[in-house]
Amino acid sequence: MVELEDKLFEQIGADSREEYAQITKDMGFFEYLRMLHTDARPARTSFQRMCDMIEGAGITKVQGAYEDFVRYEFFTPMDANQNPTGDALFGLEKPLMKLVGKIRNAATERGAERRLILLHGPVGSAKSTIAKLIKRGLERYSRTDPLYTISWTGLEGREFDGKALHNMVCEMREEPLHLLPEEGRQAVIDAINSNNWLKEGSAMKYPAAVRGNLCPQCSFNLEALIGEYKGDWKKAVEQHVRVVRWLVSEKAGRGIGTFQPKDEKNQDSTDLTGDINFRRIAEYGSDSDPRVFNFDGEFCKANRGLIEFIEMLKLETAFLYDLLEATQDKVIKPKKFAKTDIDLVIIGHTNPPDLRKLQSDEFMEALRDRTIKIDIPYNLRLKEEVNVCKKGFVHDIKHIAPHTFEAAALWALLTRMETPKEDHGKGLTLRQKISLYDGQQLPDMTADVVRKMMKDAEKEGLFGISPRMLQDAIGDAAAMYDEPCINPYMVLTMIEERLKHSVGIDKPETRLQYLSLIDEAKTALSEWVQRDVSKAQCGPEQVERYAKRYLENVSAWVSGELVEVPEDPLRKVPPNERFMKAIEDQAEITPAHSKDFRKNLMQIKGTLASKGKQISVADNETLRKGIEGLIFEENKNNLNLNDLFTGNLDSIKAGKKKELIKALEDLGYCEHCMKAAAMHSQDKMGQAAEN
Repeated sequence: MVELEDKLFEQIGADSREEYAQITKDMGFFEYLRMLHTDARPARTSFQRMCDMIEGAGITKVQGAYEDFVRYEFFTPMDANQNPTGDALFGLEKPLMKLVGKIRNAATERGAERRLILLHGPVGSAKSTIAKLIKRGLERYSRTDPLYTISWTGLEGREFDGKALHNMVCEMREEPLHLLPEEGRQAVIDAINSNNWLKEGSAMKYPAAVRGNLCPQCSFNLEALIGEYKGDWKKAVEQHVRVVRWLVSEKAGRGIGTFQPKDEKNQDSTDLTGDINFRRIAEYGSDSDPRVFNFDGEFCKANRGLIEFIEMLKLETAFLYDLLEATQDKVIKPKKFAKTDIDLVIIGHTNPPDLRKLQSDEFMEALRDRTIKIDIPYNLRLKEEVNVCKKGFVHDIKHIAPHTFEAAALWALLTRMETPKEDHGKGLTLRQKISLYDGQQLPDMTADVVRKMMKDAEKEGLFGISPRMLQDAIGDAAAMYDEPCINPYMVLTMIEERLKHSVGIDKPETRLQYLSLIDEAKTALSEWVQRDVSKAQCGPEQVERYAKRYLENVSAWVSGELVEVPEDPLRKVPPNERFMKAIEDQAEITPAHSKDFRKNLMQIKGTLASKGKQISVADNETLRKGIEGLIFEENKNNLNLNDLFTGNLDSIKAGKKKELIKALEDLGYCEHCMKAAAMHSQDKMGQAAEN
């Protein structure tokens, strides 16, 4: 445990002083140019910085069951204990690959930098979280990869046209390279690039360039000073310009802008571009003097960073004109002033109904043409949805029973799935489809078939239940039940209650469908509990013995050979069809599919053998399910499930009692979990018997 000692506070103070010294450091303009000559990264565009930020956090190549993908660690932030934070994203690798791909395209200035990025998906699909992660990331990144802008000094006491000049830091926080005169820019940039981007081993990934010109206020100051120094640009800059570092901060309105549509009658485009400060007109005498303008619109705040448009497609038409110009031409048009250059990333997000409205509006063609749509669907992989459910409960003081998150996650995925078509596999259920998406193998389900299934279900993940309902239901179970642990039966009950009163479901038939899927989740939960009991009874050694025996029989069956009898090595017998079929029945493999399943196993075994590896039952969900099911069936008459969980184990030998209880504890069960599982499992088994 960390003690609150003076040395801890001293270290915090030292860190704070060091950071302050770094961020308040300034330099002359020509010193800045010499710095860029060594390392030109501070002059990157907003897209280039964002791309480097995301990729620099780490890239992991993942070999999936049906397709390979890349995971950007930036979108899965961890806390100090390496637990995912509440903003960590799971199961969205493909959409995030598309998003980062577009950002990379824009970073290389191949056209995407003049497009706006529109995140499209249902409520709760993490659109806002993606924008939030990027915004928080930009704030952190600016502390390690510095940004610089222009500060005007020594102006006090000077006048222009009889009006006082004032010291100031550029409100737009623009790139200092904008100070370079048009006629001399390229020579300076060529010199910077020759020593950076074109040099072997350079850290600079992109060629430096001057993109745009000074904002109206800085342009006004420079023009006034050049006039005072009789056209000597160098002297004006040398005497009155300091290059200062600045940090991205959403709260302070630096480098991040956020715009959300308000009441239609009160919407004003000056919220984006800034407005005239009427109190200054009396001082400067004209509303067209740049010194009377507040460059504090959201576009101005976001310059050299990111602007987020919440519910972007609810914007009024007047806003869309500004948005189109900012996107395509990288300029804004402040009231009374010429167009002003900006450099920022525009990310908006919207939901399906508003997107359909955009697509059907012929007057929105210009916006559609400049929009890159990235679909952000709900996650469709069970393991990843479990990770989504766990967020926020990592440090919960209550014990979490086994399968609590899995049961809630399974139900949510059932609501997001399209019913399998006949050509995807005859008799394929939604639960089997979820297993396939999760990387498990089923008979007759080749990788090509599964990929076709995914491709055909284009709308999958764009409907169904939001992860928020799951997290709320788990939270309700923790708060409303006076129990030391949270179990899956509590959570499913909370889900059922929420469904009955949910205002987010407007169709009665949809509500009834979702309620019926809770029974499907309960059935799966009962099977999981029974499998746990089977594991507790047999242990991994017995499972491996059964697996070895099954594979030996299958190998002999495929090759048409006999099987050695372990008790009598000199004796060989035909493959045990009854034993193989018993395992396949438990794995729900039909007789029509058993032949393909056996052959497929032998192909996998051969492939692994060529790599010096052995097939493992742990890697084959179907085989493991069949073996554990058979062991459970063989032992269920010797075990009363209710007696086992409640501790009334008089019918079982004392030594076996302790072994079973210990095995279940190793699987995560506590006394309360055991009782809950016993009660509900017996009810489920009783219902099955009645049916």
